[in-house]
Amino acid sequence: MMALASPAVREHRMDRTSVVVQGITAICREQGSAGRPLLLIHGWGASAAMWRLLGPEMVPRARCLAPDLPGWGDSDKPAAPYTIEWYADWAADLLRSKYASAAAVAGHSMGAAIALALALRHPERVSRLVLVSPVVRGSDAFARETRLLALPGLRQLAYPCTKSKRALRFLTRNFRSDGKMDPSDLLLVARGTYASLSRSLVSLLATDLVPRLPEIRVPALVIAGGADRLVAPVQAELAGAIPGARVEVLPGVGHWVPLEAPERFNPLVRDFVSPATRPFRPPQW
Repeated sequence: MMALASPAVREHRMDRTSVVVQGITAICREQGSAGRPLLLIHGWGASAAMWRLLGPEMVPRARCLAPDLPGWGDSDKPAAPYTIEWYADWAADLLRSKYASAAAVAGHSMGAAIALALALRHPERVSRLVLVSPVVRGSDAFARETRLLALPGLRQLAYPCTKSKRALRFLTRNFRSDGKMDPSDLLLVARGTYASLSRSLVSLLATDLVPRLPEIRVPALVIAGGADRLVAPVQAELAGAIPGARVEVLPGVGHWVPLEAPERFNPLVRDFVSPATRPFRPPQW
């Protein structure tokens, strides 16, 4: 059973591939063989499955590459820092291994923070940005209970809860506006290790990209759910400080925008990443 979606948006399997980057084997989902390269970076407690309703919608305008980040999903789970900066450098090496030119980069939640760090640390690899439910400044992005989970003692107590479906339903109740997590998505949190879950969360809470946003010089689209109860929608406003950024807030939508509102989300991304070419019309004399 997959996540609920609009009847107008059909789910299609993306091709499953693997790639070795920095000695780490990452499982990826790919879609399309033509168009602009598009890297899709999932967030905390997720995997490449986050993008399963978007990938097929991008054909033939983009070549989508969606990895399970190291430490998550089916990818290797090495002893690693799992910080936002580490993930950004790993993503840059992934792009170098796959594409000769810069790619459009979309990130969701923690993935948006990684995408921003990637654009700042490796600007030559990024041609445009799509930031979905972004975390820009971790100190005020989350509710108090999420911040508490990052405390040393509490995160050690909370980790075993990721192995219980009942506890997972409580921990992920704010991922969607209706609170109805699909069982397959629910179990994605359980696929993370203690190191990847805790270190990435601690790094995310310590992240503050606001002072450097004016340095970004590529087109940016920011999309947030107006009913997001996990990450404060004000984070999207902060991301709007990127020069020329366009901010779209979708009323009534929660944190998992790509799966909760694909009928609104997909066209925004498709038209921004690769606008349709208008047919040439000769001048009328």
